[in-house]
Amino acid sequence: MKVPLWIVPFLVVVVAASSVMMAGMFSIPSVTIEFERETTGNGQLNQVEMIVDGVTCVDMAKTASVNLESLAGVKKFVAYASHNRVVVYYDPEKVEINDIVKAIEDPVFFEETGEILFDLYKVVEIEGKKTLI
Repeated sequence: MKVPLWIVPFLVVVVAASSVMMAGMFSIPSVTIEFERETTGNGQLNQVEMIVDGVTCVDMAKTASVNLESLAGVKKFVAYASHNRVVVYYDPEKVEINDIVKAIEDPVFFEETGEILFDLYKVVEIEGKKTLI
């Protein structure tokens, strides 16, 4: 049986395309940080999903969470660095989405080194909607 010459390149393209599509379905978080906070009211947490320029690796994802530590109402931070995606779980009675975005985009101060890092992150999308640049 003779195999047509086009079959091998065709199979390579099909396998490559299916791997790219499947990668989005099986995302594993790069970083998950839970903050010790009490929730108010019924204890119901909301979540907000954002695309954040600058969250490109595990270390940058951890750094993006630094300012959220001091923000009352933020319960959990999950980052998917390979997709620049961040999910924040928060208590809507204590904090608003705008406060979360501001905390992520604010300069980051490291007490142990005394460094202040500016313009590390930019939230470019919130819940699938582009933000103003």
